[in-house]
Amino acid sequence: NPHGFDVFIPKNSKPGAAQGRLLAADYVLPGSLLTTPVFRDTLQAYDLTGKHLQSWTVPGAGGFMDAKIIPGTDIAISGGGLNNIIYAWSAKKAPVPVFDLKPINAGKATISAGIMKFTRDGKFMVLSYAMRWVLSVAVSAKSWPPTVKLVQAYDFCTDPTINCAKLPNHASGAHTVLFTPDESKFFVGNYFLKFGVVNYPGSQSVHGFTFNARNGHFVRDGFVLSYAGENASPHAFAFVTVDGGVSAPGDILSDSGASPAPAAAADAPATAGTGPSGVGAVVRTGDQASSGPAGDQANP
Repeated sequence: NPHGFDVFIPKNSKPGAAQGRLLAADYVLPGSLLTTPVFRDTLQAYDLTGKHLQSWTVPGAGGFMDAKIIPGTDIAISGGGLNNIIYAWSAKKAPVPVFDLKPINAGKATISAGIMKFTRDGKFMVLSYAMRWVLSVAVSAKSWPPTVKLVQAYDFCTDPTINCAKLPNHASGAHTVLFTPDESKFFVGNYFLKFGVVNYPGSQSVHGFTFNARNGHFVRDGFVLSYAGENASPHAFAFVTVDGGVSAPGDILSDSGASPAPAAAADAPATAGTGPSGVGAVVRTGDQASSGPAGDQANP
């Protein structure tokens, strides 16, 4: 039941060759969400013809929602959905634990999305954690296994406007993470899943952060897009550059002028660029009804 995956293509590989690798993370048996979730503790490797090369099993991981390859390597990073441990692995190397996330959450293991995004240089990774945190970690793959170190953590449940105490399972629902093309900002979607026995709708909101790609630090920048009260949830979203600053009403909400001026991340410029040709915008793509089996609900 693959949920997240990434592709590695060696330099100088010939078009059509099967030298590349697709590394995939298995998460949960979809039908089990109606009764008792059955998590998949497997990580899979394929070549680019679809041939299955390897299957790794990590007992007790509690499923893996994502697999992201460290740029410039063939090594993937995945996080255990229940044991809250980050693993490094590849098509040839079995998963090894490289970072324990639990101390960030008062030592408690809990259900976690663990959706990840790397900076282009592979030095930093931003990920959601424990349905309430967004983290920045520094990654080095100069040797095996890679090293992962915490740079900064932000707890959405410290935001009084979210008020986690009144949300189901006291969780903001931190899930999807997305960088802008220039990596000066990232956005976090606070909605996980409301389907069957899983009740993590979160705050149904998207929040913006100014990011410093030189040191991995970040700050909230005032951008908030709320779906609260709507029959839709921010399960996936995209960032685009709109030529001339023209926005499509109702579909594209501008991040320029509508939000307070962004605070500067440590050692970051006071203003963050959004691209050379226009205004940055978050696009609502494929709104997901919270009561029906759409998107990941149909195929987690």
